[in-house]
Amino acid sequence: MTRQLSASQRLGWMGLLLLLLTSLALSGVTYRLLHQLRMDSETARAQLLAQSVAQRVEHALAVGVPLEQLQGMQAFLEHRLKTHADIASITLLNADGKVLWQARADMAHNDASNAAQANAPVAVHSRQPLASVRLELQSSDLQSFAASTALLLIPVIILLSALAFLAARFSEAQGPLLRNFAARLGTRAIRNGRFDSSFVIAQRREYDLRVQNLGHATRHVHETLVRVRRLIASLRVTEPQSSRRDRLDQLLHEAEGRDRFADNGLRQIRVVAAQALAIWACLLVSLSSMAMTVLATSDAATTPLQIWVQAWRLPLFVACAVVGALLISRTRLRPHVSLMACCIALCGLGMAWSMGWLERLAVNADLLAMPLLGGAIAGAALLACMQVQMQRGGSTIAAAPHWPVAAIGAWSIALLWMAPALAAVTQSALGERLGAAALMLPALCCMVHLLQWNAPRSAWRMALGASSAQTAFRISPVLLAAAATGVLAMLLDSLDSLTWGTASIAINSMLGIGVMAGLYRPILRSRQLLVTLLLCALLWMLSQLLEDSALLHSGIACVAALAQGWVLGCMLKSNGPRHEPKALQHLIAVTLGAWVAMWLLQLSLPPIGLPLAACALLGAGLWKLSHQAAGLNTAPDSPGASDAA
Repeated sequence: MTRQLSASQRLGWMGLLLLLLTSLALSGVTYRLLHQLRMDSETARAQLLAQSVAQRVEHALAVGVPLEQLQGMQAFLEHRLKTHADIASITLLNADGKVLWQARADMAHNDASNAAQANAPVAVHSRQPLASVRLELQSSDLQSFAASTALLLIPVIILLSALAFLAARFSEAQGPLLRNFAARLGTRAIRNGRFDSSFVIAQRREYDLRVQNLGHATRHVHETLVRVRRLIASLRVTEPQSSRRDRLDQLLHEAEGRDRFADNGLRQIRVVAAQALAIWACLLVSLSSMAMTVLATSDAATTPLQIWVQAWRLPLFVACAVVGALLISRTRLRPHVSLMACCIALCGLGMAWSMGWLERLAVNADLLAMPLLGGAIAGAALLACMQVQMQRGGSTIAAAPHWPVAAIGAWSIALLWMAPALAAVTQSALGERLGAAALMLPALCCMVHLLQWNAPRSAWRMALGASSAQTAFRISPVLLAAAATGVLAMLLDSLDSLTWGTASIAINSMLGIGVMAGLYRPILRSRQLLVTLLLCALLWMLSQLLEDSALLHSGIACVAALAQGWVLGCMLKSNGPRHEPKALQHLIAVTLGAWVAMWLLQLSLPPIGLPLAACALLGAGLWKLSHQAAGLNTAPDSPGASDAA
């Protein structure tokens, strides 16, 4: 049977489809407007140039020289043609329309439908025109200009649509989904006879008081039994006969039955959407830190330091993120304190950069500060959000959506897709300094949310501690696949999404879609994962070989990026909170693979060498997987072999 989507899911997908259709419509309208504006500007420029030539001819005719006897006119027209490279032809005609002189550009390939034309009359003392100047500009490929400019709207609206979709799902998880989950918990507790606790939520809606009513009912039953207990206790004190006291105890036992009641007051359990909070908080902080890093390292590299930082941007950022997560884990701060400190530090760093304080401190300070400090801040925020979503027990219960790797999934999507896109849009719209100030807004938004979430029994008030999960770092086939993914990731990073070419936009979008698909529908077996990544490496190799053919190169690269993102999402996905450190191990392996790829590029290895290195790692992973399967005497695709990998 086919799985039916819920009402909320249908609403979300319909909203996303509507936004995408709106983006296409806006792109079409923008294309027409830009085409018309550019055509009008070209026509105005042609008119001004034609009038300037006509004025020079009028000055010559004003001294009494006949039109047909003008000297040096051909040389004058050719000189004007060389001065303005966009002029296709200049023609001087008499009153009857006969061509007297004409100068044409050698490489003029004019399209009459697109080229801008203008005519300027030649008159002396405002009399009847004696001649006219006809000037034609070379076709400036208006269609290509308008199409490339209108294309900018597509990634912008897709990015905003994705953020709006995540924000809608976050609001839904904080609203109806949370109330439904808490209502189911309360109903199940009453059905099972558990009257020792009640469930509460922070959001109170007048039109949906199911959770509150269930809590009142539970409290009423519990208080009734407490009064019965007190009454029987008082009667037992005053009753002299033991048989009647036994009868009172029997009545109390029958009243309680198999139900469970609290001895020291009703316990309140706070139901929170911990995973939704972790997704949103981690996404906001990651967007600010990662987008600032991309913006700071996106300028043209001229010095050796700039070239080095720009080349090592991705592995340097992730490595600093791992260091930041390890450092913040030693402090044992509460998540809301550590995350608030990350937001304040990030805003201070962005303010120092936008105001030019880092440049006054040292040369290229902003270039080094953003990958190093920004990465450490992003890693610390990731650990805080992971601790919130992984908590169990106590006075809080984590509600839907059930996404065990919520924080690291949002962190990875921001790193690979949303942050570069947001940085590119910000740079094109505001520039570097104003863009850095604008990129502080997600971190400020996260600070506002933290102030709202800082309740007495909030999930963000738990103390950070070491995870009880197994964190042994063994070399496994999946870790080798993660390292190969890091090697291939440097091919994506070398494309430089800030150029905003059609191929770059498509490739980065496919990568982000692949990561989300892998998180939603992961591959279950290690062998399938390795084979898929091996095919991805072969596709990258083929795209490098077909670099001369732009269409084939871009198409194959899009498919390879989609497969690579899918594999990365699969490696970050886990089956439960106990497997969360495994996702961190895979992230560390991806970072190590990126460092290896950069060392290979430093050795003047051609780009095709990266897919070859990835294939070598994947071959080692397949060999190790077969060796483990043979050692365990288990089929490679069986559950035992998959767990062993």
